[in-house]
Amino acid sequence: MNMYLVELNGTRWFSFGDKQLIKVGRDEESVDFFIDDDSVSSIHAQLSTQGDKWFVEDLGSLENTFLNGKALEAGEKVVITDGSNLTFGFAEFILIHRAPVDLVPDDKLPKLPDISVDKWQDLSLSLRALCLLDQVSELLEHTLDTESFVEAFLDVIKTIFDVEVSVLALEDQLHLRGLEKNDAFAESILRKARFQMKALAFSSTLHPEQGKFVAFYAPIFLEDLARGYLYILAPEDSTWSDEEFVLFAYLAKFASRGVTSFQALRRAQEDREVLHLNLVGIAPAMQALKIDLLRVARQKEPVLVTGEDGVGKSRIARAVHQASERRQAPLMVLNAASFPKEIFEAAIFGTVEENDEGKSVEKIGRVTLAEGGSFLIEEIGELPLGVQPSLLALIKSQSYIPIGAGEPSTTDVRILATSSLELNELEVQGKIIPELAEIFKGSSLVVPPLRNRKEDVPQLFRAFLGRFGEEEGLPTCVVSDDALSLLKNHRWNQNIRELRKVVSRCFYELDPDRPIVSEELIRRVLAECVEEENMPARPGKLQMEVMKVEHRVIQEALMAANDDVVEAAKELGLSLVVLRRKMRALGIG
Repeated sequence: MNMYLVELNGTRWFSFGDKQLIKVGRDEESVDFFIDDDSVSSIHAQLSTQGDKWFVEDLGSLENTFLNGKALEAGEKVVITDGSNLTFGFAEFILIHRAPVDLVPDDKLPKLPDISVDKWQDLSLSLRALCLLDQVSELLEHTLDTESFVEAFLDVIKTIFDVEVSVLALEDQLHLRGLEKNDAFAESILRKARFQMKALAFSSTLHPEQGKFVAFYAPIFLEDLARGYLYILAPEDSTWSDEEFVLFAYLAKFASRGVTSFQALRRAQEDREVLHLNLVGIAPAMQALKIDLLRVARQKEPVLVTGEDGVGKSRIARAVHQASERRQAPLMVLNAASFPKEIFEAAIFGTVEENDEGKSVEKIGRVTLAEGGSFLIEEIGELPLGVQPSLLALIKSQSYIPIGAGEPSTTDVRILATSSLELNELEVQGKIIPELAEIFKGSSLVVPPLRNRKEDVPQLFRAFLGRFGEEEGLPTCVVSDDALSLLKNHRWNQNIRELRKVVSRCFYELDPDRPIVSEELIRRVLAECVEEENMPARPGKLQMEVMKVEHRVIQEALMAANDDVVEAAKELGLSLVVLRRKMRALGIG
């Protein structure tokens, strides 16, 4: 009987043919099965047959030969059987008795016929499968639930092949039929099967208590890479025809297509959710920004977000992180405009110092904390020029040297940055080194000012108002049309920041029992904000004295009410909303 040696986690395979002795190694001229792997010795091992048995023997290899995970001694000769795992150095293979099968092209499958249920027994195996898969395919149009699709698919497998145990693994997720997830046998299946590029069949004795099986395996492809597998166990006396084996290979392809569709749909849904939460707006400028944001989010390069003060650059940068594959990992932030210049490098890269006892003490920097995620530097133009070469080295090599350390550390982090100056202005003013500017040129986003997207003002106003209402537990607020018209015609010199301030002022002056934003309220609040914009930034003496008195009076009322905010509000003659606003403004916890 011909045997095959098939690589796990790879594409190499070897047919024994009529050979009685097969040498395995890296010296192409001296061996029968050449393995191009540095861990494999020139003549590593040999396989030989005696009667109806095959044996493996290690020939003094440097990195050992392993049978089912156990290292062989040099010269040790051991029986191997169908389904045995053989590892030469770090190259892992499985011994099988049936030739691997390529996945079947779609155009080679029979067409789905229009039949009634009573004709079921007259159908070929392939046509039965297609009829069942047609039912499963409907899930692609009605749900984004991968779990439901996989469960229905495994039911189809059981019906077609009449097996009790079926497994579909997707990366780190294991879906089972006929086994419990904590079953030792299930765990051994997950360890045994690997990502191979063809369909395989081999004997399986993974768990003696379960008896002997014929195992059938086929890869699950996601984005042209083997990311999982379909795996079923049939009784040892099962005999599969070539049609059945080829069909099994096709079913794995069907599962690949279904899971890929679900992942694409789910990713699209996640993108919509990210953009809805972070990028409210229908203006053409915002629509273009959304497209550009998704484009750069899919990439790995650093991203620079520029725009006027108050447009929401940091929010856009955070949306890039949330729309990327790094969304589950940390996002660390450092504001270069407000951070002490003398400790920039230590804050970013960390430090290693000796304590009084001579032991090294490490202080972790933002880069380490952002491992696997993103590191956002707000106002990168304020980052000292002396630190920028280290940041450049981090981007290029994903390595850095903490202050005081002798050896570099490696990391996996994406750099995001914001700036109130455009990239060319940063260069002209000498606020960014040329090499760093060159990197950002390929992936930058420009956030439009609010005055260029006034059609978005009503939607933004309602969105901010709704968030305040949710925080305070108030019912939905109503905004009059005249009020919205005033908002749209305002200049918004301070952009989103000013709009948020207007919303806050309006909200805390609403009647909780009748929350309506009127034209009069908007006109008054806008006038106050414009007046404040033209006033000096620091509060005057009178304002400071008023704040001190308010702080003292509110504190006394809270103490008298045993920190009961509701009672304190009644005592002061204020609404609960107004009291909370004043407490927040005065820093009273």
